[in-house]
Amino acid sequence: MFEGNYAKAAATADQIISSGKYGLMPSFEQLYSQPQYEHGPEFIFSIAFSADPPDVENLNFGDLLSCPANSAYGPGDGFFRPSQNLVNAFKVDANGLPLLTTFNNSDLAPDDITTPVDPRLDWAIGRPGIPWKDWTGGVYTDAWARTEDVYGPYSKKKNLLDVSLFLSERNEWPYGLGALDFPLIKYSDVLLWKAECDIQTGSNLDEARTLINQIRQRAKSAPYVQKLTGGNAANYQIGLYPAAGWTQTYAMQALMFERRLELCLEGDRFYDLVRWGIADQVMNNYYQTESAKRTFLNGSTFIKGKHEYLPVPQQEIQESQGVYKQNKFY
Repeated sequence: MFEGNYAKAAATADQIISSGKYGLMPSFEQLYSQPQYEHGPEFIFSIAFSADPPDVENLNFGDLLSCPANSAYGPGDGFFRPSQNLVNAFKVDANGLPLLTTFNNSDLAPDDITTPVDPRLDWAIGRPGIPWKDWTGGVYTDAWARTEDVYGPYSKKKNLLDVSLFLSERNEWPYGLGALDFPLIKYSDVLLWKAECDIQTGSNLDEARTLINQIRQRAKSAPYVQKLTGGNAANYQIGLYPAAGWTQTYAMQALMFERRLELCLEGDRFYDLVRWGIADQVMNNYYQTESAKRTFLNGSTFIKGKHEYLPVPQQEIQESQGVYKQNKFY
């Protein structure tokens, strides 16, 4: 995919899809909250983690450190915080489709449960007033958010254990644990790879639409986050892309947006932007708009040709005896 060899990428995706070994799981809670399902049909390649306190060497510390401080788990670090820009991306139009170009024109208020949103929002992100996973002791509040005045009121919700499945004594480290495997490749990702190959080559736009709609149909059919008293916790709406107006340009916009929504907070977004050659454009626009809400971003600039890549360690350059060259601008 990074090389733009869409024929090879499509062939590999087709091999996985046609194998019959993999498929979309019916529930987001199973995907991101319950370790008993982490070997289900959607997980193609994962990094395995486990929890066996006090031996914690095999914990997923990345997800453990994302656990917010709250009454459900006890203390928490609350790192890796969702942006307002990401929250805004889950707003939808009257047909339940993403606002591809206007989503960030206005902010979804933290406690807004009336504006129509994609139901995946409240599975992925903790928002004030919305229940947290299977915990019945209350709802998420902005008090859970570490340094809320600096980083905003939201918390990562993906890849944190259900409270009822907590594998250690509460209110002590390792709070929240990190026993969930980390999926590097999911079946939903493969479907989007194949759809992107179809769109980039213009070979089969209708198949691409069908593949993207498979993922959207799962989100539409899966259980929605519920209020503690019953009923949907917010105004959830999600629609499927129609054939009318499905041009190559529009299809690529939809594909890019679908990858952001479906795979948010999983570490794919930055590399997608680099692969598409738009990282500087998207990131600098993000800094400009988001810094007005999160002042710690003031003065941030993405330099094209530099920030897409990390510097090569100087020791490796020296030991390569001239084979390795430093990345541009470093």
